[in-house]
This record gives sequence, C-alpha cells and structure tokens, in this order.
Amino acid sequence: MSFHSISIYGKISARIGLIRTAGIGKGYVRDHAPRLLNATPFFKVAHPRQASPRLFFRRHRKEGIMRIAVSQADLNSGRFSAISKSLAKAWPHGKLSLMQAQGKLAHLLGYRSLHDLQQAVKAHLLSPPKAATREQITDSVAWKLSRLAPMPLADAREATQGLRLSMLEVDASTPEAKFEESQKSALASGPMLFLDESGTFFGPDWHPRTPELLDCGAPPYSFAVLPDKRAFSWGQLTALVNSLPADFQDDLVMEEGYMGLQPEADVFRAFVMRELLPQAFAPLAQTIKRDKRLPIGLAVHWLMNGENRVIGRVIENWALGGIIPVVYDAQSDDIFEALADLMCGQQVNVPSVPGGAIHINGFLPSYSFQGFDIGADADRLASLPKDTLQPLCAVAYWEKHAVLDAGEGGLFVEQGQLYIRHQQHMFLSPERIPAWLSSDERIRAVLDNWPGAPGRDVFPAGVEALRSATAAVLQDLYRQSDEAAATWSNDAVIQAALRLAPAKALDQYLDDEAFIEDASERYALKIRGREVKEEVPELHAYEDLTVGIVWSKSVKGLLDMSAIAGILVYSAFCASSVDPESADGAAVGGRSLLLGAQLMAGRLDARDVFTCVQDLVRIERAVDLLESKRQRIFKWRSEEKALQQLRADGHYLIVGEQVPRKKPVGLGELLEKARMSRGSP
Repeated sequence: MSFHSISIYGKISARIGLIRTAGIGKGYVRDHAPRLLNATPFFKVAHPRQASPRLFFRRHRKEGIMRIAVSQADLNSGRFSAISKSLAKAWPHGKLSLMQAQGKLAHLLGYRSLHDLQQAVKAHLLSPPKAATREQITDSVAWKLSRLAPMPLADAREATQGLRLSMLEVDASTPEAKFEESQKSALASGPMLFLDESGTFFGPDWHPRTPELLDCGAPPYSFAVLPDKRAFSWGQLTALVNSLPADFQDDLVMEEGYMGLQPEADVFRAFVMRELLPQAFAPLAQTIKRDKRLPIGLAVHWLMNGENRVIGRVIENWALGGIIPVVYDAQSDDIFEALADLMCGQQVNVPSVPGGAIHINGFLPSYSFQGFDIGADADRLASLPKDTLQPLCAVAYWEKHAVLDAGEGGLFVEQGQLYIRHQQHMFLSPERIPAWLSSDERIRAVLDNWPGAPGRDVFPAGVEALRSATAAVLQDLYRQSDEAAATWSNDAVIQAALRLAPAKALDQYLDDEAFIEDASERYALKIRGREVKEEVPELHAYEDLTVGIVWSKSVKGLLDMSAIAGILVYSAFCASSVDPESADGAAVGGRSLLLGAQLMAGRLDARDVFTCVQDLVRIERAVDLLESKRQRIFKWRSEEKALQQLRADGHYLIVGEQVPRKKPVGLGELLEKARMSRGSP
C-alpha cells in the first residue's frame, strides 16, 4: 500500500468525512465551503489504489470560467432541452418558447448564441483548459443570469439551483464528481485517515473582504433588524460575494451603470452598495422562516388532536414555561409574522374565547420538532404513537379563530404578553411536600396561607415562598445530620444496623444481580470492600462484597461516616424487604447521613426509609428545578431589558454578534505559535 498526499480537492473531501463523524451533515459543508476550501491542509489519506487528482479550487476560482462545455450527447439525449425548459419556468419576465430558452441558456453557458453552441459541439470542444467545479459552474451561470434577465443575484442563484446543471456531461469532469467516484472506491478498499494539525480546521469564520463590506455600509453584525423590520444577514451578504465569478468586474464595467469606474475597488464598492447590500436585507418574518431564527427563549411546536393529526402550531416561551394561546395554521406564514412582532418587542393579541366556541383537546408531541415546515415533519408526526402525546389543554374554535383555553387559573402575563402555564406544573406545590417535611413550622406557615388562585404572575402565587421555606428546611436537616454524625462512633452505627438486620441477612440481600452487573464488577467491589474493612475494622462481620456495594452507593469521595451510615440505610431496606431492583435505584448517595441521623434518633421507622429516600429525591429535584427556572427567567428578563435599551437608541431593534473588522486569531494559529515557541518542526 502506498501513501499519497491529497490536494485541496482531497482536503475538502476528507474534511467532509471528518465533519460527518462529528455528526454534522452536508448542509454545514455546503454553507461553510469557502472557509473549508481556504483552510490549510492538515492531513493525508492512505489509499491502497491511487491518490486524488491534484485539482486546486482556489486557483480555478481566480482564473474564472468563460465557457461551460456542452456535448453532443447533451443535445441528443434531451438533457440540454430539459434544462432549457427549467430555465423557461424560472424566467421572471414573461413566457419563453423552447427555442428562446435554449438561446438564453447558451448565453448563460458562455456562448454567443445557440448557433455558436452548436458549432462548438460539432468541433468537439468539450473540455475547457482546466476542469471547473460544480460551484464555479453554478456561480458563473447565476452571475450571467442576474445580468441577462436582469434579476437580483440572490434570486438568480436560487433559480440556477433549480436548473439541474449537473445533468450536463461536463459534470463528470468536475472534481466533485471525481471525488464521488474515488469515495466509492475508497469505501470498497478501506482508506486510512491520518490527522495532522487538525486544529487548523477551527479557524475564525471571517471573510477576507470584511473591511471593504463594512466600508460599504453593511451593519457590523452577523444579524441585525432595522426599525422598519428589515433584517440584515451578514452570512447572506458574504454568500453573495463568494458566488461572484473572478471576472465579474469585467462584465460590470461594460454596463452603463458602472461604465467609467476604473479601479477594481471602486467597481466592487459600487456593486456592493447598489446591488448586493440591498439583497442582504429581507422582511424579518421572511428571514425567520428562511434561517429558522427565533426570538430569545421561544420555540415553535406542532399542535395535535387526539387522533394524532396536526391541527396547527403554537409559540412556546420555554424560558418562562408558557405558551402563547393563539393557534396558528400549520401551513400559513402568520406565525412568522407573530414571531417577528415578538422579536421586535411587540405583543401578540389573544382574542377572548366566546361562549359558543367549540372545544377539542389539544396535545403536544413528546419528541422534538422544529415546527417550521409541515412537509418536512409530516411523516414523523404521523408515525408518533398516540400514547406519546402530551396533553396540553382545550382548543377553542370560533369563526376564523383558534385559541388555547386553559381557564382563568391557567394564564399568566409577562411584559404585557399573555401565556398559558405549560411547564409550570413542575413548580413546587403543596401536593409535592411530604407529610414528614410539612410538619416544620416554616413550611406549615406557607401551606396554611396558600392562596386560592395562582394569580397572573409568571411564578404562581405562593410558589416562591414555598421554595424558600423548603430549601431552608432541607439545608437545616443536612446541617443537623452532619453535626450528629460527628458525635457517632463506628461501632454505635453498626450496632444499630445489626439490630435492624443481621450481617448475614444483609450479605444475602445485597448479593443480588440487581446490585452487580457482571463478574468483573463483583471482583472490583470485593477488592474495594476489603480495603474499606481494613480502614474500619468494625465492619468485619460483613462480607467484602456487601461493604463494597454500600461504599459504592453511599460515598462519592474519600471514606467517611457516609459509608457507615449507608450500612444502616441498606439494613433498613433489608429489614423492610424492599425489592432489590428498587433499592439499587434508590439515590442514597449523600443522603445516607440524613437518613441515618433520623434512624439513630428514632424519628424514622425502618419501614419508611425507602419512601423517605424517594421523597427527598423528588423534593430536592423540585427545589433545584425551580431554582434553575428562576435563574432562566431572570436571564430572559435581563436579555429583554438589554434589547429594550438597544431599541431605545433607535438604530436597531435587535443585533447578533459583532463582526470584527480585523481577522481574529484562530485556534490553528494559536497552536502553530505554541508549536513554534517549543521549537517543533
């Protein structure tokens, strides 16, 4: 087997393979092709048969494309006519006959006329001096179409994608087609991939003409919304610049609007300001749909009925845990207009439900969907099992309206926008507090004064007070347990455990497949148990395996009293005949001291220990979840406040990341500097 270095063509090919292993699809490669193609080569491919062709994309791009070859087979097979028909459908100015469309297609392919193309075919002028890439072919046709029609370059690029130029025979000579053939061969023979300086791939996503684009008046942000709700996309602008053929300025100076401009910089500046920059703007609602860009904290969900059919879609504010009650049609663009209003700081009007409205039950899919394109999600939605649908609330229908109807108690208002409570069922409530915890006077005071209605705040009335009291009680319980454990002796705890269950009984209880996955784990647990018993001789009555299992379940670090208390807890499980599977799943962990303290003090019966563990896990998770939701809500409010300040300045309604004028230092450059500083070759 011989090893061959691959060219830039092979580099992008292998990079695609590397990206796919990271779970990134072809779309990423397509969208970021310019950055990938301009990156430094960083690996070699070991191929058992032959190396990839040495085709350099960048050099081709500089030289431009003057003529795209058409073969006799293209004419005889009807491929040229098929492309011409596609062009006629995409033509923006009236209808074209087939003959007219063929003539215009000949112009787009670089010929003076259809007759000129036919003469070139007869002369067998199939191969250009240098092979072109598919991207170059598409860019060349799109550019000529934009000037010939005329039409905006962005529209011309979209129309060109629908022409199916890959049907032409010349496509077989493109580097992409050759790579596809090499890839098939590689898959059959099993190539080996060697990475070398892979960090150079992670360079900054910075366009080399950024300073010029900024000087042309482009907003210095990756995304920006103007007060008139026009959205600017830096990526859209740079994509248009990247699509320009190398000789586009030669074409421009022949046009009346650009005639007389001499330096290339002046031509480029005038072209960007007059044509490209306006095309980088679009109505905000259209941009949201195109780029799947959502306001902060919002998501779109399909709304289903009980028969597993889509009945509309809704907007969720997952940061607040609420859903805007308006139900939007699954196929109309009304929801994108609403999202545009929300992104600009406006509210969505929610009509009141009249008395004669028709109600059905609404459900949300359990699985994640983007909610942008019903065609893309239809098959998956139709195959969802009915038992995976999450009940939401009633959907009220009247006239042309559809609204979620959760009742007065199921609503809240945040910054003027009405929501139904959705994820807030996970907030703390009196029903979640176990009896042994509610006896504390601090929690009892909150429960005795629990409000009759949740109110209209994002936090239901009483929830924050209950969270605060519960967190304080739990903190005190753990502190008191630590203080009590400091007074225990190992022997006292073990004797208490033996009174609940003899050592042999606990040995037999824990020697169960529920606690031990395989023979290797059994061996490791025995070794660990033996080590612990050497440190704690009072555990000699128990088998090594027993001590190892309890230690693994009760201690997260160095050996301490938690492991001894764990013996007491699992002895209680054994005494009360808790199912081993359930006992194995019990999250004892750092709770062993608290449970042990309750047992040692006689405040907890052995039969209630397992239930107490479950209560602790549930209530601690509820407190932690509520705290995380509070932080999320506060963060959302902070971000909204910053946007309000931005809007008050009057220049933009919303902005994305700032575009740096100078090229940032990439990871690859940092690695290279670090390597050079060490004197590495």
